[in-house]
Amino acid sequence: MSEAQNTALGSPEILEQILLHLDMRSLLTSAQRVCQAWHNLTTQSPSLQKHLFFKPETSPTAVTKVANPLLQELFPHWFWSWDIKEQAKPFWKKDLENLPLASDERNAVFMNESASWRRMLTTQPPIRSFIRCETVSAQLGESSNLARVESTGINKMDLSSDNKPEENSDPEDMPEKDSLNPVRMDKFYDLITCGSGIAHHWYFLWNHDGKLSIPFSLNRQAIGDRVQKEVTRGFKEDGLVMFEFSTFQCSVGSTPWAFEDKFVFDKERRGSRSRYRSPVFREMEAKRRAEVLAL
Repeated sequence: MSEAQNTALGSPEILEQILLHLDMRSLLTSAQRVCQAWHNLTTQSPSLQKHLFFKPETSPTAVTKVANPLLQELFPHWFWSWDIKEQAKPFWKKDLENLPLASDERNAVFMNESASWRRMLTTQPPIRSFIRCETVSAQLGESSNLARVESTGINKMDLSSDNKPEENSDPEDMPEKDSLNPVRMDKFYDLITCGSGIAHHWYFLWNHDGKLSIPFSLNRQAIGDRVQKEVTRGFKEDGLVMFEFSTFQCSVGSTPWAFEDKFVFDKERRGSRSRYRSPVFREMEAKRRAEVLAL
């Protein structure tokens, strides 16, 4: 190696600019292993951490969202609508078997609780909050429920006419959206795999041009005008809306995931699945149990 090369690679400022031109996979898996100095620079440089989608981009000039290319490759079902603008494409439980993490030789690496992909942001600038619209089909028809997903949890939105979500809230009590911690990939993943067990397909609709295409499988009469209004507003303001579809059978109730061991991290995390169960499911399950006890 020439003296000029040694000088360049020995300068943190120059090395940082070189590493910023590497693709994410090379920077994550190869560059950090060259030496301790490279590892320290990669993990401590704000620019490199943003490049790796670990640190949120906060620049006011960053208006257009950019999807995380590595997550798009490893978890394509979460990003299908990113490139398909005409009609959103759903993904089903069976589609998870096609994920790279489903293969036996790669599953152990992916299912490590400290795996780097779980800490990654899905986009830059990041998603800090978004609406989940769940539609549950039962014997008596369909019902829809909205919840707001944040890094700290999932909160049901009250759609009653006298308690409209957000619209009648005191602005001083509402946190600024930019002050919320970003929603990272672990939350996006756990929303699917730690659910109620009755959900069968999902849509993640990303906002490209401000036009929301309601999924064909969503009964618009079932969700009502109010839900449509909130979904549309959330799509425009948050940049993303998640749709989840479930079927509830009173005679059966919740059904376990057939491939839980492969897709859920460990027994302790499986025990926390109830945290992700939707309010609609919990209400239906409670009603079903009450009916059984009354027999």
